[in-house]
Amino acid sequence: MQFFKWKFNLFLVFITIVSILVVMTVDSSKLDSIVIANNDYDDSLVINEVNVSDDTSDNSSSKDSDNNVNNKTVFVNAVVNKWTFPVAGSYAITTYYSGSHQAIDIYSYSGYDSNILAANSGVVIDANSNCTNQGSSCNGRRGNYVIIKHNVSDYYTVYMHLNKIYVSVGDVVNSGAVIASMGNTGYVIPARTASQPYNGTHLHFCLFKGEPYRGGYAINPFSVY
Repeated sequence: MQFFKWKFNLFLVFITIVSILVVMTVDSSKLDSIVIANNDYDDSLVINEVNVSDDTSDNSSSKDSDNNVNNKTVFVNAVVNKWTFPVAGSYAITTYYSGSHQAIDIYSYSGYDSNILAANSGVVIDANSNCTNQGSSCNGRRGNYVIIKHNVSDYYTVYMHLNKIYVSVGDVVNSGAVIASMGNTGYVIPARTASQPYNGTHLHFCLFKGEPYRGGYAINPFSVY
């Protein structure tokens, strides 16, 4: 009798262990499904994707060095950070960014007086249009120029050698807004002459981290495109 009672108790222990294992398996499955559900994300939350170069201190003067290499992808808010190339339509890069030329020179195939666009939204902090026939030294050789403080990451952009300027200090501009027209004021090569008044037409486009000429430093503009 004791023998059968012992076997019955052993059977109950076995049934209990099996039941516990079944419950643990089910709970584990539920836990996995909960973890997966919490890690799902909505693609619509990704607002804008841009490529940014890891190296913003490129001192090479070669054309290839100015292309975005060794890029990483970051997600940013397009409302505050929508970069627009400052020249619309067909253009040519006549001088690339380097240690000795901390900007890119852009020529528009639309030519002299073609539109110059704000590279990002922000506020105009400097706009100087006093250069007409004063020669290459006007405004420290910059010619007519505009500086914009942008709404993202302490970026500033500078636009030089302009013909006409359509904005004033304090104006708030959107990315892609027309702010000026392309010209050849200030120091340009080849210099304009009476017989060749459009010589040297281009935009000298600078990107700064921090305020230009007040502690900020120039970086390759292609690092934001």
